[in-house]
Amino acid sequence: MYFRLPLDKIFCMQKLIFSFAFLMFISGFSQAQDLDDIRQYLSKNQFAEAKKAIDAMIQNPKQAKDAEVWYYKGVINNACSKDKDVSGEDAMKNRQEAFDAFRKCQQLDKSDKLMKLEMYESYYDLYAGAFNLGVTEYNKKNYPLSMHSFMLTVSINDYIQQKEYTFNGVQLAKLDTSLHVNIIVTALQSDSIDIAITYFKKLADAGIRTKDVRDVSEDLLSYGLKKGNDQMFEGLLGMAGKLFPEEEIWLDYELKFYENKNDKAILHKKYEELIDKHPNNFTIVYNYAVELYNEIHTGEQANTNDFVMNEKFMNYIQKSIQNEGKKDVMARLLLNRHLFNVYNDLEKSMKDIKGNKPQDIQAKNKIKQEIDKVSTQFIANSESALSFLDGVSNKTSVQKANQKLVIQMLIEIYSDQKNTQKVSYYEKLVIALDKQ
Repeated sequence: MYFRLPLDKIFCMQKLIFSFAFLMFISGFSQAQDLDDIRQYLSKNQFAEAKKAIDAMIQNPKQAKDAEVWYYKGVINNACSKDKDVSGEDAMKNRQEAFDAFRKCQQLDKSDKLMKLEMYESYYDLYAGAFNLGVTEYNKKNYPLSMHSFMLTVSINDYIQQKEYTFNGVQLAKLDTSLHVNIIVTALQSDSIDIAITYFKKLADAGIRTKDVRDVSEDLLSYGLKKGNDQMFEGLLGMAGKLFPEEEIWLDYELKFYENKNDKAILHKKYEELIDKHPNNFTIVYNYAVELYNEIHTGEQANTNDFVMNEKFMNYIQKSIQNEGKKDVMARLLLNRHLFNVYNDLEKSMKDIKGNKPQDIQAKNKIKQEIDKVSTQFIANSESALSFLDGVSNKTSVQKANQKLVIQMLIEIYSDQKNTQKVSYYEKLVIALDKQ
């Protein structure tokens, strides 16, 4: 996972329109001695003293009803947030308080003269400051603070959009995709999945289909796969699938989620449900055949004599071969492995019958019929696979290894059948392949 941040989004305002000269200009609106003292602090860049004084005024019920007091609180907290010695946490707190103070000022100032005079630049300055703090804290790997800084940036932007403010031609995006992606990334880094989902839902509801959104969709599913419950994961999967229905990788995540439940019956049901929806999807059908193969031939529960599992495997491997067509030979090679294992198990079963009683001979004959059936099927499938591989001009190392494996299995079966002509042919072919 990497931090996706377009460079053209990192900007700082050139300077505050509300210079301290401007603050002296608006002093005409209020004659309070306390505000005169605060203006003096500001003229001397004594922000800590100004903050202490303005916070004391806020505690006075009468002064707390004065819009100008709240305006100055916004200005002072915003200025304090830019102190080079202030911590990231305090910078964030100051910006949040400044944002709250400016809005409180507007609530009290029905004419909105204070904010109009500065053309609402304070909000744009807070927006830029909160965004840049998010970047700074991300680079420090302080992901929770970075996340909250970006969230504040979105809140400021939402307020600007709601009020339809503009400043010097700067027009912010109504729904800033990069900001939302940044919040999701930092939320995942902070293990704050509820926040990540909230902002992802905004992008999904808006139908935003950028590469960054696609990538963060996968980040969310990866998180849900490791730590999510059914409801969370299925919700994320639904949003990702709605945004990017063409992405087959969502099916992989869905199947992996059910694999992690360690319940074969549930996994089989999910595979079959997806195959019903995507009958021509080679990967899903092939992977289900692989799952069935592994259950039949590997692990403590392996049982090649399980009729139901064998029938199910044969059904889905044939579907897989049909979907594969002439594009590859993976499904035929998997069928080959299955048939070869079944063949060897049948051979062993027949050798295990030591007696010569009529029932023993009958049992041997029945197994012999099965061996003949399986070996015939194996040989036909092997020849089909070899024909495909022979037609591949530049074989990969895997294809070469598979080609040799098929031939060696054929040699073993033809040896059991005492077909020396075929054995000799395939042995010479192995030698020729080794020289290539």
